[in-house]
Amino acid sequence: MPLLKRIAELYEEPSNDLFRREFNGWQNALFYAMPIVSLYSFFPIQDRVHRYGDQAKRLGLLFVHGSSTTDSPSEAGGTTPTADNNRPLRLALAGVLERDARICIVMSTAGPTEYTRIVPRAVINLEKRALDSILRLTGRFVDKNFRSYVRTTIEILQSLGDRPWNFLTLGNDICELFRRGMVGFKPSHVAAERDKNGRVTTYQAAFSFHWLGRNCIEGDDMATPDDHSFDEMLSPWEGFPDARVDGLTCNINACRAHDGRLIYLACDGRDQAQMMLSMLALRWIAGSVWYLAGASGLAPGEVTGSDGSSRYDSGGSG
Repeated sequence: MPLLKRIAELYEEPSNDLFRREFNGWQNALFYAMPIVSLYSFFPIQDRVHRYGDQAKRLGLLFVHGSSTTDSPSEAGGTTPTADNNRPLRLALAGVLERDARICIVMSTAGPTEYTRIVPRAVINLEKRALDSILRLTGRFVDKNFRSYVRTTIEILQSLGDRPWNFLTLGNDICELFRRGMVGFKPSHVAAERDKNGRVTTYQAAFSFHWLGRNCIEGDDMATPDDHSFDEMLSPWEGFPDARVDGLTCNINACRAHDGRLIYLACDGRDQAQMMLSMLALRWIAGSVWYLAGASGLAPGEVTGSDGSSRYDSGGSG
């Protein structure tokens, strides 16, 4: 795509901050995933190209691993939170228990489950300037009205604490894949159950479960926006799922069997169903970039090496 090549060139051009930038797989994934109308809305403003591109990796780390750095995850996507001395959290988890009854929402089976935040506390706890910055980036993927709604929803979590609509009940296998960005939940619509007289009895958040897997990209490697790099982003890694992934012990084939499944979760009103969908939208945006950049499969604290292996990075967020 000619526009993406021009954006890559502009990203690498020197600017007043005297910081030399290299266009890598993270920027390639971010701008490839972004709607073309959004790309045209800020190109050729170099400051915005730099601002958005610089946050590509951090976007994934925040929403998938629950951390702004690769070595100090504050809350992985699959970590069950602790409710000690936290009344809003206790009430939220009680609501999730009543809604899901400890049944995995994907597998529809009882057993070991975890309550998983859709949007991690690492995002909700960001100071205003950092939150504004990351929401401006995610806002490039959605329309203006939705941007405002997302901000309002985040502010509710900031001021009132945890709410059931920011939690999913996942079996251990699904949870393990979710915290590595190998599966995702794509928001669909608000559904309504009606009685025989046509009156709405329950509003539900409807969304679909998707297997993402891994591709052939190493996000930290330099990249050129061309057909070859796009094919690699969209091509599954041939060695997976047979190849070994450090720490991944779940039943992958059983999880993949549910790819595309539509899920309905009851909510206390239409507004809460919409709030859940807005949180799912943020996670889906970040998860898509995470997958396209080749980070799927990495546990909190891991980054990809040039040889395709996983390693721990003691540096910053990139």
